[in-house]
Amino acid sequence: MIKKGRLCNMEKFNLDLYMQPFWEGNSVVNETFLPYKIDEDMEMFLEVPLLYRVDEIEYISNYELTQTYKEGEDYFLKDGKIIIPCDSKISPMLKSIMNPTAIPNDGLNAKCATGGYLLYTEGDLIVKKQCVISYKHTDKWSGFKPNGQINKLPKIKRSLKQGGSISLVVYGDSITVGCNSSGFMNMSPFMPTWPDMVVQALKCKYGAEITCTNCAVGGTTSSWGLDNFDNVFKNINADLFFVNFGMNDGVNVSVDTYIRNIKGIIEKILCKNKYAEVVLVASTFPNPLAMGIECYKDRYPYLFKLADEFNDSVAVAPLTPIHEYILTKKRYFDMTANNINHPNDMMCRIYAQTVFDILHI
Repeated sequence: MIKKGRLCNMEKFNLDLYMQPFWEGNSVVNETFLPYKIDEDMEMFLEVPLLYRVDEIEYISNYELTQTYKEGEDYFLKDGKIIIPCDSKISPMLKSIMNPTAIPNDGLNAKCATGGYLLYTEGDLIVKKQCVISYKHTDKWSGFKPNGQINKLPKIKRSLKQGGSISLVVYGDSITVGCNSSGFMNMSPFMPTWPDMVVQALKCKYGAEITCTNCAVGGTTSSWGLDNFDNVFKNINADLFFVNFGMNDGVNVSVDTYIRNIKGIIEKILCKNKYAEVVLVASTFPNPLAMGIECYKDRYPYLFKLADEFNDSVAVAPLTPIHEYILTKKRYFDMTANNINHPNDMMCRIYAQTVFDILHI
């Protein structure tokens, strides 16, 4: 069952630990960060921004959990903060790589709001430089927290309580596909995609028999989701739908248009199966320094209003305000895999934790 557990030594993927919400308890498992150096020639200590003030370190390792670093040599704990000395075995990522002055010709060529361009990669270049830290803390999460909404999904609630069978469909963009969890990228620690983690957690806690079909397509928008619904679901039906569009809608799509598209998708779901229930996943943010691909942060309240229109059949997983709070504590590149919009393992876990919390009985 999903439960709170103590920190363990260098856990590979462990469902119990990875599904512990970052906003609960007094321990953090495998929070990610990118050691970032502005000037290659400057010898300087690097300070690591984390979600909490650190009281006790369990370990710091590379992203793949194959190499641990030594406290007192590779890093220090000072006044609740992690400090990396210039002679550490922890190799920093250079600003010249993350923020090149010349066009990188990487297929995206995203301009940076502070000048130059932003590195974009769907490979492992960024995550190979990221580290993970597991630690204990006494200060508390002061940001937005999800609230269970299982009462808005009475049929799914009943099936979970009875350990019945549930057919689930996942519909959305590349983040919904599962990009770029380590399992998706076929690298250690081989963490599954966030939809798969939710399914595993529900099976584990409630004993339900759940089949999952992932119909997400990378690069798609809410408009695409509406226009292509009939074709995608011509021969597919389900009891529960996770719908996650919005990251690719950008500022060129108004809130009204976005909500109209999502409402249309819900209506098509209920027309196909009037007993179906839906979880709308409010998107996280793209890189705030990436010019031209911003997302509206005020969309998610409208998703709650939209859900209310459908009474007991639609709930909302509010990733937007959770991510907004995290960005007050950490830098975007601490928790991304491609530096533009795809989450790394930490943020994929937050997707899974939030959606699972919505379905908690």
